Amino acid sequence: MDIELPGSTVVHQTLEEDLSAVFVSLLGDDQGVRECVHNIYNVCQQRAENARNEASAQLMTRAARQMALTALAEEMEAQAATWQLLFCLYCDESHPAGEGGTGLQDAGGASLYRQRLADCVRRDKELARCARVVSWLESLAEDSLRRSGGAAFAPGEGLWQETRTEMRAGTGSVVSELDPDAPGRTGRPLHASNARSQERIMARVWQLMRAGRLPEALELCRHVGQPWRAAALGGAGPYGALPVGTMAAEHDEIVGADLQAEELADEVSNGSGTLLALWRWAALQAAGAPPGDKFERAVFGALGGSAAAAAAACASWEDFAWSVCRSWLDAQLARSVPLEPQAVGDLVAGDAVSSALVRCGVAPATAQRNVEAAMSIVLGSGGAAMTVDGGAAGSRGFGQLFAQQVMTQGSLVQSGGPAIQALRQVQGLLVQGDMNALTCHLYGALVDRRTGGGADGGANGDGGDDGGGGAFGGGASAEQRRRRACALAAHMLLALEGLGAMGGGGGGLESLETRQTLDLSQRLLLFYGGTLLERGQLDLVPPYLCALRLQLRSSLVQELLGLHTRGLIGGAGRAGGRAGAAAPEYGSASAVPSAAPSPESYAAADVRCFGAYGTLDAWFRRCLERQHQPREALKSSLATDIRPNELRLQLAAFVSDCRQSRAYGPHARARVVRWLSYHHLVAAEAAAAEAAEAAEAAAGSGAEAPEAPGPEDAASRVDPLCYLDLLEAANCLCTEFALADDVTASAGHVLFREVLPEELELAALASAAALAEGTSPAAVAAALPDLDAHRLSEQLRSLAAELSAWRLYFHLDEQLAAWLARHDAALAAAGARAVEAEVLAADGSALLQAYLEQLLNSAWQRELAAPERALPAAGADGALRVAMRVTPPPTAGSGWGSPTASYPELQGAALLEFTLAVEAGMQRAVAAATQAAGSGVQLAVAVEAPAEAEGHVTINLAAAAEPQSWSALVSLVCGAVRGGLEGVPPLLLTGLAADRATSLAVARRCCLSQAVLRCAALRMSLVALGADAEATETGPQLLEMLAAPSPTHGSAAGGAPGTAGDLLELLTPTQLQQVLRVEADTVVRHLYNGQRRRAAAQRQQQQQGGWAWS
Repeated sequence: MDIELPGSTVVHQTLEEDLSAVFVSLLGDDQGVRECVHNIYNVCQQRAENARNEASAQLMTRAARQMALTALAEEMEAQAATWQLLFCLYCDESHPAGEGGTGLQDAGGASLYRQRLADCVRRDKELARCARVVSWLESLAEDSLRRSGGAAFAPGEGLWQETRTEMRAGTGSVVSELDPDAPGRTGRPLHASNARSQERIMARVWQLMRAGRLPEALELCRHVGQPWRAAALGGAGPYGALPVGTMAAEHDEIVGADLQAEELADEVSNGSGTLLALWRWAALQAAGAPPGDKFERAVFGALGGSAAAAAAACASWEDFAWSVCRSWLDAQLARSVPLEPQAVGDLVAGDAVSSALVRCGVAPATAQRNVEAAMSIVLGSGGAAMTVDGGAAGSRGFGQLFAQQVMTQGSLVQSGGPAIQALRQVQGLLVQGDMNALTCHLYGALVDRRTGGGADGGANGDGGDDGGGGAFGGGASAEQRRRRACALAAHMLLALEGLGAMGGGGGGLESLETRQTLDLSQRLLLFYGGTLLERGQLDLVPPYLCALRLQLRSSLVQELLGLHTRGLIGGAGRAGGRAGAAAPEYGSASAVPSAAPSPESYAAADVRCFGAYGTLDAWFRRCLERQHQPREALKSSLATDIRPNELRLQLAAFVSDCRQSRAYGPHARARVVRWLSYHHLVAAEAAAAEAAEAAEAAAGSGAEAPEAPGPEDAASRVDPLCYLDLLEAANCLCTEFALADDVTASAGHVLFREVLPEELELAALASAAALAEGTSPAAVAAALPDLDAHRLSEQLRSLAAELSAWRLYFHLDEQLAAWLARHDAALAAAGARAVEAEVLAADGSALLQAYLEQLLNSAWQRELAAPERALPAAGADGALRVAMRVTPPPTAGSGWGSPTASYPELQGAALLEFTLAVEAGMQRAVAAATQAAGSGVQLAVAVEAPAEAEGHVTINLAAAAEPQSWSALVSLVCGAVRGGLEGVPPLLLTGLAADRATSLAVARRCCLSQAVLRCAALRMSLVALGADAEATETGPQLLEMLAAPSPTHGSAAGGAPGTAGDLLELLTPTQLQQVLRVEADTVVRHLYNGQRRRAAAQRQQQQQGGWAWS
């Protein structure tokens, strides 16, 4: 059961899951809004029934739980009633008052007064709305009557046997006559037992009439021996003057042509509606005649159209609302459908009628002509007397009447607890039909709690234990009620939108109000989506995303992806949300991890994320197809605005935001890119499944088995822009990881080892080739109508080549890190043994050769880092711009080496001090670079600490779009990253924004110079292990490579040297000194090794000579 109480042993679906199943059928156009509203009503009704059943089982053992379950049942019943009202007002296609009976043949077009009433209700929207509300209230009473069952009545129970016995005894304590008017006429009571039976009978009659079941009430009166009462109550017919809802349909079906003809003949003789008006007047007089219990007065008052007379018997808010609405409906119909009276004689004689007329202000002489006098009241200026409290409301609309008479604070307080009161307010706003007021109230009560429950300020009055809970009370139970109310309110607004009741086609003020209504509805749906995320119900969110507008949808998508990503980066996986939090902070996607993910947990999280990707993709595609269908073909008016490439754009935006977020460390940023890989992985799975089917078919037919699918098969199923997003994100991260430190470099290892597919570059090249050749599938080509295929093909080739270069770089870097770990472990174990040292030396030599041949002696990133590719990227002002986001390097003990660590941050005065130091140092560096390069170089710098990057500093550099200035810009960025700028404090790069050529020029210079240093250090380590420094495998050619002349020396391309012969230009003077110093140490160690070898050989010779002498 969906209630947070301990000890429940029964497991059910949550309310959110039930509602989601209904909404899925609506969004998928499997069902219309009418069916969905009915299904949600059934959900609420079933939950109420379950709660009542469990409460009855807990009655004798756990009283507190029984009370909580009973309250839950009452709340869910009120929710079901709200959905039933929604169905009656917007989904019920039948006429609320029916047809007034079957049509009459051979009647010359004449119609009954009852039919004229039904036609009036059908034509008038206000009357029709009131009739539907009355039908709803009667159906609620019928449901309550059905649940309670009711006591049985014995035949003849209404006969006054005890009174007759007492009367014959002559005690004088009871009436002296037994006619129905005797108690009122004589002023004496019935026998006590008869009085109790009378009250019990009338209470049951009131309940049946409240439920619209007047025929059963009449039958009850006859059953208990009071046919005279049945005649009095049935003066307007067995179904009353105007039945509504199901009783109207039953009346139209049961009442035959014979009865209709009889009634028409009566109206021809006595006037159309005349006798009905007289009967109502008589019922109103009977309600005010003393004595009489409250139920008798209420019954006759309701028949006479007086809500005031019926108020005393109203035991609930629904009873009171019914009496007001029914009396207003009768009063309005009496005004709207005029009577057609005829001159008739006295039909009723007696002092009772005459005295009633005198009480109404008729002269005693005139009162003797009963019918004429009564007609003068019914038809004359005193006609309002028939509806004592209905006439004052005649000039008001039904919605205004309902708000002012039914939705008063006093009546709401009597309707139940805080949750019930809140639902009564919703029901009242539904009755009024003001969608703007309804959405404002729901938003205020559920989201913007500062308003305390919407336009009416809640329903708690002045007292009660609100506890800050607005219209829902306080405490944990109030939070649960608020969650349930939020779920149902969000679906109610979706249903109203699907019905077309939320929009408006008017302009001016109406359009502004409609926009506000839709905006608040969207924000409430967003809030509900946030509560689903808070509760860990991530799988339920995707369908609701489709119903949100773009901006709100994007914020919720980012939060959803962020929570799914927690498992990938070492968080809590499918997080259940922050305990006690009201709602997520959309777009923040707090991803502070708790521990590095194990391979098993990472694989499980990857499967969950892959499933979430598939769900989002399926829903976005489904809604996109729905948008292309004609409106008349859809089953609802629910609107969506899904873009053709919605999922690709959302994932790209999420990965970009994570790359800029300070909450995501380097390893987290690497793993986030996994989302962009799913496009390719889905296509690869589809290609593999298709190949498996083809192979199975070939095996069955004996044909040759098809080839295994390759990267090009997957690429043919993927939008090339998906590869573009993935390659750009991966290359940007590689640049940033390579330019920072060893921790970020290890994130690069993770990126290629666990995140990116191995065949990614080949698939991207296959996609580029298909674009260039015009052989892309029709579905892919249709998604790229406005793009230059040739240009996109070139971009894919460049980015794929760049990623291949980075794959090589980080592969070598990871091998070097592993070798150094083995080397350090061997040294820590008191020196490496001979065999282990030999293995280390062999592996290190192979690694050194790979560095020298594949990285240093190749044109690594040369073409992609050329100035010719950078200069066209200048902005409209003709400037090339670079933005570096930096922070101070981490201190010892900060946990920076952990795979789950985020980037270091500064706060307060420390951040200000660091910002000022960076700004001062960069200003001096720019001035020095401009002076050293000459007057033609134009550089500018600005340093800031933006609010969105709290704790980090952004350095903005700009240069003129000409080779010399660009070269100076690259040198300046390299100096800042490598720490070679005087006056600039040490920096740790956390983000780099520049065109790809400039970024690669910086990365090439920094990475290759770092590689030279590492090769020199590796060469020295190999020599320390005993290798020969002059042997080819220990890299003696390193110095020769540095000394080789540069083919581009002195050219404008000096900022991005391009061949293996320009390695010397990549090194700063400090780095060159370090290389030479390491090489000198290597030579010294080589000489020392040679000396040791010679000494060892000499000792061996001496030993061998001594043995020979012996």
